[in-house]
Amino acid sequence: GYYTAPFDGVMRLLIIPASLMGAVYPMVSGHLAVGNHETIHRLYAQSLQKTILLLAAPSLLLGIAGPFLLRLWLGNAFAAEGAVAIRILAFGVFVTAVARVPSGFLTALGRPDVIAKVHAAELVFHVPLAWYLIGKFGVSGAALAWTIRVAVDSVVLSVASSRVMSGFTLCDGRSVLDSAQ
Repeated sequence: GYYTAPFDGVMRLLIIPASLMGAVYPMVSGHLAVGNHETIHRLYAQSLQKTILLLAAPSLLLGIAGPFLLRLWLGNAFAAEGAVAIRILAFGVFVTAVARVPSGFLTALGRPDVIAKVHAAELVFHVPLAWYLIGKFGVSGAALAWTIRVAVDSVVLSVASSRVMSGFTLCDGRSVLDSAQ
């Protein structure tokens, strides 16, 4: 319970990138269908920028005032047990919000298999890491294990989406990435 309440609270912030990607997904698919790869790259950059701008302040607020907000919401016991965890989770929710952009783009570009493979591979390190960190640090260890997993997820999905989009070509045969230089 001491982990679930802070986790549930911070996860509510993910409605923002979910809404953004819900609007961007059909645009990416449409531009892919007509071969407008330059626009897809521009949409990716804009989506990433907007996600960071929209989530930075709330995540920072939770990182700073999270224990106080827990105290107001659930009382002293939850605040005492979850103070460190909510701070770690605030960072983790920011990172996972950013990961929603490459994840959404991979899906819109017809590569949801990449996301499934990444998530399956993450189990190999996440389960033992969570087991160790929870045993050593309790609620804070659970928050740290999740945050480490979503940080790895964000990096790997960003690299994967970059690789998928690097294969795009312009009508003159040049790579989209080469044309940006």
